Amino acid sequence: MSRIGDPLRTTLAVCAAGAATAVALGLALGQWRSGLVLGIGLLAGSCNGYLARGALRSELDFRVTSGVRLLAMTAVALGVAALFDIRLVIFAAAGLALSQLTMAIVAGIRMIQT
Repeated sequence: MSRIGDPLRTTLAVCAAGAATAVALGLALGQWRSGLVLGIGLLAGSCNGYLARGALRSELDFRVTSGVRLLAMTAVALGVAALFDIRLVIFAAAGLALSQLTMAIVAGIRMIQT
């Protein structure tokens, strides 16, 4: 796969734009913590593809690395939410979920194109 049109780069770019938008909307609506936690969830989740790519190169079982990777991303999102307000955990989880949805859509589009 060429670097141009790499689904992981595209996912990261879309999630970064979404994170910036979430922070801006949060500020505009007076809910900056919610916007920031959502944005951090988006950015944390967008790293999943890169971590999975590294896990494929590892000699460890991919199922084990997948579980650890998903637990680590969830822990980061929960930790960030807890730093601000534990009630914001839904925004962190939404950011993770949206980033995974973005990665699936980008990969699906790439698959159709090739």
